[in-house]
Amino acid sequence: DQDEALSMSDRLLVFNNGRADQIGTPKDLYSQPATPFVSEFIGASNRLGPKTKSVLGLTDAAIAYIRPEEIRIADIGDITAPITDIDFLGPMIAVEVTFQGEAISVLVKGADALNGLSLGQEITLDLKRDDIRIFETQDG
Repeated sequence: DQDEALSMSDRLLVFNNGRADQIGTPKDLYSQPATPFVSEFIGASNRLGPKTKSVLGLTDAAIAYIRPEEIRIADIGDITAPITDIDFLGPMIAVEVTFQGEAISVLVKGADALNGLSLGQEITLDLKRDDIRIFETQDG
């Protein structure tokens, strides 16, 4: 399993269809995936849909990902959407919104955050451009 590999390994090699996609430290693979496959395979990741990419000024041809913990709930941001799911995970809250039919997952630190969130509530998300990984093709 990926979590075990990340916690026990100094270096990892990720294969995709018999081809080596990336070799590196667990931190490198997680924070700087070389391909869309590695981005999806190592940890949770949001693949941004065409409507979300349009709002962010990204071309539809680009393949773009952002990790749920890199998205912030803010007063001012890029996207406003209703909460469609809330999961209490102890020290984290997993929140899902649906923006024009596209699901976006957000991880919020702190169990206290649960008190201010409810299903159907409109929230604004801030997606920092530096946190978005962009691949021009499926192969990276």
